[in-house]
Order: sequence, then C-alpha cells, then structure tokens
Amino acid sequence: MKTRQGFVSNSSSTSFSVFGIHASSKEIDSLLDSVLGPVKTTRDPGCECNINRDESKFCPECGKQTWITTTEERDDLCEYAREIETKLGLEVITWNGGENCSEGTYIGKSLERWPKEISTIEKLKILTTTNDKLIKLFPDKQADFYNDGGYDG
Repeated sequence: MKTRQGFVSNSSSTSFSVFGIHASSKEIDSLLDSVLGPVKTTRDPGCECNINRDESKFCPECGKQTWITTTEERDDLCEYAREIETKLGLEVITWNGGENCSEGTYIGKSLERWPKEISTIEKLKILTTTNDKLIKLFPDKQADFYNDGGYDG
C-alpha cells in the first residue's frame, strides 16, 4: 500500500509542507519497533524426523536443517503509516518525487490540509503538541518546517 499524504498534485507539479523531522531509515526502523514492537523471529523444525534437534545443525536421517529461523521484515514504511498515525498521533509524510516510499520520509504534521477556519492559536497548539511528541521519540533531533516542490513541465 502506498500512502502519499501532504501532496498538492496536478499534471505538472507536486509539493509538500510539513512540520516535523526528516527521518533516516535507521530512525524509521526504531520508530516502527516502538509502535509495532520488535521484529519477530520464529524458530521452526526444519524436518519432520523424530530426532533431538539440538544435537546437530542438520538432520542425520533426511539431511535437512534441524531448525529454520525466520525473521519478519518491515521493508516499506508506507505499509505501517496508518498504525503510526493512529498510535502516535503523528503523520508520515513521504516525498521523493518518485515511486519509493522509503526516501524523503518526514514524521510530524502536514501543513497542507489544515482548514482555513483554524485560528493561529489552534495551529500553535497543534504544532506544540507535535513538537512535544517528536522530542520524546527523537531526543537528538529538532523539529523544523520543511517544504519542497517539483515541476515536471
């Protein structure tokens, strides 16, 4: 599932505006671990033979591995964007001008979809709340305003 939020798009241009942090892939992995829990690893029997699996790496009867270890992979942030938004109250905004969700990822608040009726005081409250959440998640980073756009014309 590809989720693109915060974009203004037509046939020749795209843009975004966000208050938050620009997240590296390592920071995204850490964020996913905090929201979803650590990546799960399972250990399953590699063969169906009746043997003591802890004595050797390969089954003496059939030659297969005695245990198969499988690790869950989370390779596309876009698959988990809704869970991050629901659990943390922060938006995942991606921008790279292309197809891949993992490049140009921002965590914070999109400024594109705010209704015009929201007062400046309400906007400041939203930004303060967003900043407080980001400080807890990313203590070594400082939230900022980011915007960019492109013209394909």
